[in-house]
Amino acid sequence: MCACAILPVLAERGVRSIVNGNARTAAGGMAPLVVVSLLVALLVWSWSISQTPRYESTAKMVVGQRQPPSECAHGICLIPNSPLKGIETFTRVVAKAVTTTAVAEHATDRLNLPEGSVEKVLENTSARADPGTPIVDVTYTSTNPKTAQLTANAIGKALSEKISEVSLGPNGITVTVWSEATLPKTPVSPHPVRNGLIALVAALTLSAGLLAGSRALGRGSQLR
Repeated sequence: MCACAILPVLAERGVRSIVNGNARTAAGGMAPLVVVSLLVALLVWSWSISQTPRYESTAKMVVGQRQPPSECAHGICLIPNSPLKGIETFTRVVAKAVTTTAVAEHATDRLNLPEGSVEKVLENTSARADPGTPIVDVTYTSTNPKTAQLTANAIGKALSEKISEVSLGPNGITVTVWSEATLPKTPVSPHPVRNGLIALVAALTLSAGLLAGSRALGRGSQLR
């Protein structure tokens, strides 16, 4: 039997003995409670390392406005004389467009993904408008780091093309790739050590409360 199956049984027995054996727990102090807490932390750690790692890759897009070439720098034309609120309005609108079906469909076409991939792409795509700047972060999450990188870049380019299709005119809004998504080297989840430590602290806190309660019950029974 694997440790994942044994640990819940041991933890359950330990907690049961703590609750039912108030007098013994009060006399024995924290030792059995610490053991149970360690078992709980080990259980959470074992569960975490059994999860499939997930990777994130982010492409940064800059929102601008069409201007005469002489007024543009490096092919990027920022919105001229725009107050902070104006910039934030444009970036928020563009960020919302990232997770639309039209952009996802265009991205799947660029990647030659099989039919029915649009929902999966939308499910794993997120976008964030960087406050006070014309930057929009386009992030894709996948169990494969290369897939995360390629899809984030495809979504960014699809977004740029779709915005240019609907934002016509000499002063239309543009979305340009500021920096392409890179290959992630470390997963964003799971975090076995962090999860185990959180479980340990929570279990110790609960154990301390059980111990204090058992001692209070013990004193109450003695007074009677």
